[in-house]
Amino acid sequence: MRPRYKILEHTADVGIEVEEEGLERALETAVLAMFDLMLDLEKVEPKEERVVEVGGEDLGDLVVSLLEEFLFLLDTEGFVPREVRVLELSLDPPRVRVMARGERADPRRHGIHLEVKAVTRHMLEVDPRGRLRVLFDV
Repeated sequence: MRPRYKILEHTADVGIEVEEEGLERALETAVLAMFDLMLDLEKVEPKEERVVEVGGEDLGDLVVSLLEEFLFLLDTEGFVPREVRVLELSLDPPRVRVMARGERADPRRHGIHLEVKAVTRHMLEVDPRGRLRVLFDV
């Protein structure tokens, strides 16, 4: 099942807008949506597991840190998530622990749509009730 999100077009960037029931679900969807922009997420299999834990100074910083950590996993280990679940979320101080299941990227099988180079803070919006807007440098 593909993540539910809207694509936001911007000059040299691309972004996502996510609306879910609660921040936990919105964070899960944002991670999957970022990877859905990059490759065929439907063909990724949940073979391996990773646990990611990040913090931030505020909720916006937390979202950026989480997405950047998953980009780091892609760059260093080739890991692409297929399933993402928030294990713990704290708003004060902002901190999240996430479990992801996926596999190593295989361009022949997963295809490549675009390369996300970085997560930006430009036009970043985070509503703790479950709405996120994030732009990526591509």
